[in-house]
This record gives sequence, C-alpha cells and structure tokens, in this order.
Amino acid sequence: MSHTQYARSLGIQPSVIVELIEDDSLELFAIERKHAATYHLEHPLPAEADVIAAARALYERRLRSALAATKRLQIEVEAVRNDLLEALEHGLDPVLPLGNDALSTGSSANPRSPIDSARTDLSYALMLVALAHDGLLDYDRPSRLAFEGG
Repeated sequence: MSHTQYARSLGIQPSVIVELIEDDSLELFAIERKHAATYHLEHPLPAEADVIAAARALYERRLRSALAATKRLQIEVEAVRNDLLEALEHGLDPVLPLGNDALSTGSSANPRSPIDSARTDLSYALMLVALAHDGLLDYDRPSRLAFEGG
C-alpha cells in the first residue's frame, strides 16, 4: 500500500505519513521507490490511534524546538541591545568600539552572525511547527467515516 493510500484511509494528509517516516516517529516498514515521492508501506500497518499519537508527539517536539529557538533569538537580541546601550553610555564617541554583536548583525563581512543564525533557525522551526499543525488539523475522523459509509 502506498503512503498516500494509507493516509487517506486514516483521513490525514499523505505529508503527515512522510513526516513520520522521515522523523522515525513510527514503526512503518517503508520502502522508498526510486525516482518517485512515494513510499510503499508493508504490513502490519500501525493502528490509526498510533499514527495520530505519533503525529501529536511530533507536533509537541516541534513546538518545544520552536520555543527553544525563540529563547536563543531573545538571547542574541539582548546581546545586540546591550552593545547599543553601552555605545549610548559612552557619549556617542565613534572612536570607541561598538560591540561585536551589534557590528556583526547584518554585516556583509559576516552574513551568518549569531542573531541572523538564530532568526533563520526560528523561521525553520516555525515552518516545521506549521507542517505538523496542518497535518493534525486535517485529521477529521467524522468526515472519513461518512465517506466510508460508517
């Protein structure tokens, strides 16, 4: 059975099954077909409740990862803020050095500054949260049962 067929039988998006396979979140016996974005799943297939529980656990891990990324970004923003406040305290003297955190931000000499890196990491983490959220949002057991005539 393809991952798409299995996902539809559960009433979820095929992307959820792909995410669970790629995350090793579920024991699915999957064989990736070469040159195609299809996984062939072998029996025994996990129960619906196990798939949904794994999808929820993946969503929770991604939320926690995004929270950690926000904390890192807050730390980097605070470092830049401290550099700017220190510059103001020195009476705006341009001869005095500006802190490294403020100098490296957005610099063409350092395109991967700590704050830029933290911002990129947060953006990526939020994208993964959205994917996991959308997969769970699409789970709609009543409409699937109606479709199956149950």
